[in-house]
Amino acid sequence: MAISGIQIYGLYPTINISGQVENKNAYSNMNNIHPYSNKSIMNKQEGFSSTMQSEEQLLNDLNDFNAKYAIYVNCKTNTPTACTQQRTILISAHDKIVNSSGSLQAVSSSLTTLNADVTNAVADASFNDINAKHKNITQLRGELDAKLKELYVTDDSLAYEQQRMFDGTIYTSLIWTVLATTTLFYVFKKI
Repeated sequence: MAISGIQIYGLYPTINISGQVENKNAYSNMNNIHPYSNKSIMNKQEGFSSTMQSEEQLLNDLNDFNAKYAIYVNCKTNTPTACTQQRTILISAHDKIVNSSGSLQAVSSSLTTLNADVTNAVADASFNDINAKHKNITQLRGELDAKLKELYVTDDSLAYEQQRMFDGTIYTSLIWTVLATTTLFYVFKKI
């Protein structure tokens, strides 16, 4: 097999070094499988369970289609004339997804049902609640930032300004002390 026949991206599947088609499940739920029952344990929230089940079925159908497509492309690459059975299997997998009773339509109808349950009053109340929480959090964040400025003594904090004034007072006192001492020294030295 020539290396130029392998394409990583595009319509063709990945082919390993031995010339076999690698079928990778892009939408695998392996990390969500219960360890004892081998069933998927997706988090199903109230009101979303039918939508999540139909989405899970769509992903399983897509994985099945991708696996059959990889087999079909491998068949087409190796023996282009003897792939009519694989093409029929591929078409049935495609129809299982896009038919009027297919898994894609099931996801669409479950989303429509889910969106129909939310009224404008519920959406407005939720929006107002989120907006009030946002204002509260913004105000609290401003207060915390001001307190942290004082704690860390940043350039625009009151503690930094007081420290500068204190340092200025110390330096001014030191300068006056040196000036007075040298003046007294010269006065007593000249007398």
